Amino acid sequence: MAASEVIRQTLRTCFSQTDVFIVDSFPMPICDQKRAKASRSDLKWADASGCLATYGRCATKGLGTFFGFRGHLITTVAGVPVDFAIASANIDDREVLRVSSESRRYPILLADKGYVSESLQEELLATENTCLLATLRSNQKRQYREAFRRLQVRLRRRIETTIAQLTDQFGVSCVCARGHWGLMTRMRNKFGAALLDVCLNSCLGRPLMKLKDLPNRIVKNHIFRDNSIILHGSV
Repeated sequence: MAASEVIRQTLRTCFSQTDVFIVDSFPMPICDQKRAKASRSDLKWADASGCLATYGRCATKGLGTFFGFRGHLITTVAGVPVDFAIASANIDDREVLRVSSESRRYPILLADKGYVSESLQEELLATENTCLLATLRSNQKRQYREAFRRLQVRLRRRIETTIAQLTDQFGVSCVCARGHWGLMTRMRNKFGAALLDVCLNSCLGRPLMKLKDLPNRIVKNHIFRDNSIILHGSV
């Protein structure tokens, strides 16, 4: 196991001591849709798990139809990314959650309308003791109380902010790898680096997900002078 993955798994345990988590997904196109058929990327061929680049659709990010994968993310209500998975773009979010939640501790899991499923809700509660609370569609007979609905909307914004941070600062939605092994290695490194930043913020008494100015803040506040030697840390 790579060092970055060991760090990620260790820090993940530290920040997972909570009862409420949020799940969402984001597009990971490997090339422009117009170049999909001509692309010779090895990612178009399935790996040992059967994962391969396929066509998917993303209405919320303004992409429409894209060719590649979908990243699946689970965070705490503070926005700390504690788990992720990569799946073909055409696989339903609910199917990925069914697999990725196995043997994990997620007592309460908030999700958007893409995860609405009574059968999945019952299955997760019975097998993993996880209460899945997806945003309900307006045409469903059963609806949450207004106070909870507002709270759920407010909490779910946090994972959307985290995805934007990870995309802008770590490039998690950008696929530069040539093969599946490289893709997973890069993603583990990126999420490991993000969790390391969260850990540093915790040590410095800063908001956990205030990541953008972290390198400059470390250099500014933690410079040690020993005669003519200057040691400084940066991420």
